[in-house]
Amino acid sequence: PRGIPQVSEVVQLERLELYSDTPSFGIRLVTRDGKRRLYEFEGGLEREAFLAGVEGMRRQLRLGAWGSDETGGREPISVLIGTWNMGSAAPPAAGLSPWLGSAPHQTIIVLGIQECGGDDLASTLAAAVGDRYVLLCHASLVSIRLFAFCLASHSHAVSAVHTGHRATGFGNIYGNKGAVGCAFSFHGTSLCFVNAHLAARPDRVAERNANASDVLEGMSLGRRGLELTDQFDHCFLFGDLNYRVEMQFDEAAGHAEIVQAAERARRGAAGGIA
Repeated sequence: PRGIPQVSEVVQLERLELYSDTPSFGIRLVTRDGKRRLYEFEGGLEREAFLAGVEGMRRQLRLGAWGSDETGGREPISVLIGTWNMGSAAPPAAGLSPWLGSAPHQTIIVLGIQECGGDDLASTLAAAVGDRYVLLCHASLVSIRLFAFCLASHSHAVSAVHTGHRATGFGNIYGNKGAVGCAFSFHGTSLCFVNAHLAARPDRVAERNANASDVLEGMSLGRRGLELTDQFDHCFLFGDLNYRVEMQFDEAAGHAEIVQAAERARRGAAGGIA
């Protein structure tokens, strides 16, 4: 595209799926002076080639990660992921604080909804997380929704935001089951979040496994032909996965506590994404 500013002046890139009469591929570019520019490409390959060229020039110029300082310095962040099957009911009048809990202390909040209920869920969730957060993106497939929020004070570190979906319902067309996802970079680290609603009933394990593989391999997110887990630094799969634990509740709860303790210890030792 013509009219591209100097690479050193670009602070954020965001992938966009553009729809008019026919789908097309775009990017939104933000420069240091706050100006936003929109560019459209004929296909996904052309767009990815352009983005790869930009990244190559940034490396040649020894620029830091998107949104970081010139040395490419990074900082630990915390991520809260919540999932809620609403059963087509409206949000509780008492509010969502029992669900979100410590949300105000997290850098990034990603919320996955299945069987969505309520007329204006986006506003309800935004009010629940508070005005310190901005909505990075949202994705939907029938009643499956995903909302990603970031502290406004850290939003400058976010780039390359894009969303996708994959239906696994009847004939792999209907979206009563399937997944929605979003991905973005934070200080140059790529993050992917997938909210899935898989096949129900205990006897459909094989179908659930197939659904999960189909979502990871076929979702329209990132580069086509690559599984999600091969594209991003960190990939999170969550939602109403409908898997069952074949043991008594007390025994299962005990195992869960052991896993949680091990995970907290791992995060503390790593000092990175928590």
